[in-house]
Amino acid sequence: MTNNLLSLLLITFSLLVGCQQSEQSLQFFSATQRVNSDNIIITNNLNSQPIDRAEQLTDQGKKAAKRGNYQTALALFEKAISANPNYTRAYFNRGWLKEQIEDFPGALADYATAIELDPENKAPRFIKEIAYQNRGLLRRQLGDNLGAIADAKAAIELNPNDGGKYANRGLAYEAVEDYEAAIADQTKAIELEPKVPGWYYNRGKAHRRAGNYQESIADLARAIELNPYFAWAYYQRGYSYRKLEEYHKSDADLTRAEDLGYQPAGLYFMRSRVRMKLRKYQGAVADFSRVIKRAPQDPVNYHHRAIANHHLGKFKNAQADAIKAAELYRATGDKKLYQEMMLYSQQFRF
Repeated sequence: MTNNLLSLLLITFSLLVGCQQSEQSLQFFSATQRVNSDNIIITNNLNSQPIDRAEQLTDQGKKAAKRGNYQTALALFEKAISANPNYTRAYFNRGWLKEQIEDFPGALADYATAIELDPENKAPRFIKEIAYQNRGLLRRQLGDNLGAIADAKAAIELNPNDGGKYANRGLAYEAVEDYEAAIADQTKAIELEPKVPGWYYNRGKAHRRAGNYQESIADLARAIELNPYFAWAYYQRGYSYRKLEEYHKSDADLTRAEDLGYQPAGLYFMRSRVRMKLRKYQGAVADFSRVIKRAPQDPVNYHHRAIANHHLGKFKNAQADAIKAAELYRATGDKKLYQEMMLYSQQFRF
């Protein structure tokens, strides 16, 4: 990326948020890593006050943080701020540290102060720009996508040649279901940095969510071309192939993602349905079983495993699954499906 400040970070957003079977929680390839001022070249401070003591304490705090001594680092940053309440770099680093210890309100406040103390982006180089970026990433993590969009916009205005900043904003637009804006931002990121596989992945996912499955597949193919081990891209492409009812290709891509180590419940949930379409019932049963192991109170998977076992002639297993599904449907208050599954279970005779 420009300025050599930022590095890529894969931020998981855990598929199916703890194994919910929902496409909205699919993983994304985040544009940038949150950075602290270790990555920023320090020139001088905007403030006229002597900064030697504050700078010394801040440097000591950074070293403590690198060693994992977060409480020591926090105390040193606070001493730096006491020594010079206008020392931008101390607020910035303390904000970064507060993210690590999950004091998110404190992190947001410190980033805001760093931004306010450096209205013209003249303090230690790029701090305002990166403070907007870090705060935007944190806001998106906390679900404040409109705030994330605003921060990404501010960061772009300070550095319009960094593809990662457009990618960040595109992810926030996708989160609020403005897919046209999301695709436009990921396209700009690609124009600026055409060799980054994550930007094609992001745009491919946005296209899929917008229902543009052919465009999604093309982008994900490019991401895979740039990184043949990009498991998430295989997963997303398998998702798009499934939507186009190209089940053999979907099965192959989902299996490749699994082989590369990407094995969330959502992959098995999707592939089980694909394999039912392909009449690969043995494989479907295996996938249903994996999902059941992670979500044992969801009746849907017992329901469909019963059908797969029925096709395999495993009638006792089918009956057991049907009864279990019925019990769980009853527990959820779904009387109709409870009755259907009880009737289904009664058809088996041994």
